[in-house]
Amino acid sequence: MSHPAEAEPAWDGALPRQSSSVGYIAKADEYYTVKSRSELMFEKQSERHGFTTRVTHAALVKSQDDGGVTDQLYSEMKPAVDGANYIIKHMRNKNEYEVSANNQNVPMLCFAASAESERDVGWGRVCVFLKRLGKKADSKSLSLAHCDLTATELLELGGMVATLPRLCVLDVSCNAQLTQEVDTGGFRELVSSLSHATSLTTLRLQACGLTPDSLDALGGSLRCLPSVGELHLSCNKLLAGGLSRLTFHLAHVTHLERLDLHLCCLTRDDLEALIQVLPSLTALTELDVSSNKEVGGVVHLLVSALPVTQMRRLPFNSCYMSNKSFTALVYASALAVSYLRTVDISWCKVVGGHLALLLDALQPSVVSELRLCSCELTTDDMQHLAAVCRRGCLSSLRALDLSYNSLVGDNGWCSLFAAGGLGSLEDVDVSLRPSTSAPCSAWLPALLRALPQMPALARLAMQRWTADCQEREQLRYCLKKRSVLLERDPDLQDTSSACKGNSQESLEESQPEE
Repeated sequence: MSHPAEAEPAWDGALPRQSSSVGYIAKADEYYTVKSRSELMFEKQSERHGFTTRVTHAALVKSQDDGGVTDQLYSEMKPAVDGANYIIKHMRNKNEYEVSANNQNVPMLCFAASAESERDVGWGRVCVFLKRLGKKADSKSLSLAHCDLTATELLELGGMVATLPRLCVLDVSCNAQLTQEVDTGGFRELVSSLSHATSLTTLRLQACGLTPDSLDALGGSLRCLPSVGELHLSCNKLLAGGLSRLTFHLAHVTHLERLDLHLCCLTRDDLEALIQVLPSLTALTELDVSSNKEVGGVVHLLVSALPVTQMRRLPFNSCYMSNKSFTALVYASALAVSYLRTVDISWCKVVGGHLALLLDALQPSVVSELRLCSCELTTDDMQHLAAVCRRGCLSSLRALDLSYNSLVGDNGWCSLFAAGGLGSLEDVDVSLRPSTSAPCSAWLPALLRALPQMPALARLAMQRWTADCQEREQLRYCLKKRSVLLERDPDLQDTSSACKGNSQESLEESQPEE
């Protein structure tokens, strides 16, 4: 008697299998690694004639209500996933070992994981090059200062810069051999490759021994880099007399905002060539020609050619300024009073006795850095500075350098510290020259009373000022509570047991109220 066939059960998930292939794989591995071929043959013959039974690995079927199908799929896929992860980990470890063993022969694909967004072969070459020099890889900034680059390395670097379209900062400062190989092609290859770095905004070539010939090679590439905003060429004394080879091309760098040429032994011809190109640099906000003796005679020409109404930094320290030059600087400061952030005229003796002219031109001021080191300031100059501070005209000042002005009397220092109006001050230097010393007992109480009104103070330099034991302890105690760095000469600091024996109660009683 026939019966209707039973309906097959419906499955929403994975269908149960009668056996799992994982078991067969494990059995095959056992046969391959453990059993000999003869033993395997006899075992299979026994199964064929019915002497032994073959174990079939049954599949485990779980209910679909509690996620059994998902667990079943996970348990069957997990061995494959673990195997793939093991292979990936093994290959990664192998690649890292090859990199450490021989950086020169590493395949470029080994850097795909570390480069992240940089997938090109050129980035791999850069990583190898920087690793050899002990530098950190960065696709937007290459800092190779103090690396003693050779001509061969310059050629290699030049070929790699062209493959970095997103490079923004290139610093090869303090490489003495950089321009000694101009004729051999190392430096020329480097600067010629800059024409491909269209995103370059900052170029630093400080203390590289630049010569007029190297400036000629550099100028040709600058014409192709209108986006350059900062150009640092300081401390290159050999380029004296050849700046005109560069200024001819600077007119095309329309976005140049900062030009650094300090300590380059610029001649009068160099400065005249620079003055001719300055009107074309309409975006310029910082020009540093300090520590060049000839600058003192052309300050009035420089400031007349500059866009002074937008200048933020215009240092003229160590420039041998004359009275005419100082007057021109005062006039320029008055025009740039709303933008000027830094005023540095240190080592200019003409300032002594005429500081009032400059301070009056800087009102109201946004200056955050005022440096008047070794300017032969007088007591009247210091009292005028105190009056300006009292009116709050220097409330944004953060750094004040008044060192090496031994002509200032005690009344001048007392007036300055008693004036107030320096709440933003972070750095103060009132040190004396190394060959001189003087007592500070007359104005030290005024300084101690002013310290609570300087909450941002982080450094106080008072080298060569002498004080007795109790005064030194009072100053040290006040600054220690504030975590202020005090710079004094070690031979003038107190080492006697009498100073160490002062009680804490007497120190607190002698402190001014905060």
